[in-house]
Amino acid sequence: MLLITALFIERPEIKIYPYQFYISVVWLAIIPATAFSLWYGLLQSPGVKVSELNVWKFIIPITGCVLSWILLAGEKPNIYSIAGIIIILMALWLLQIKKRNEGV
Repeated sequence: MLLITALFIERPEIKIYPYQFYISVVWLAIIPATAFSLWYGLLQSPGVKVSELNVWKFIIPITGCVLSWILLAGEKPNIYSIAGIIIILMALWLLQIKKRNEGV
């Protein structure tokens, strides 16, 4: 409804953006949609605990940091971000070890 209202109130203007813009838009649309689909599918699987599944959301800031260091010029890791990433990865690793030991 906002789009239809905007078409009558605003003057439509066609702009051509660089190809990086369109790649970013597609990337930012596909990744969350895929993640939500996987998340929803995993929640429907029998035997999957929501509390264990929620822990994996901590991977999001790790991938965001690493991708920004790779893709953005001038972005460099500092000691605090590296320490945070190591802490999160260690927590996920320890959780998996605990889960594996409980299953044995």
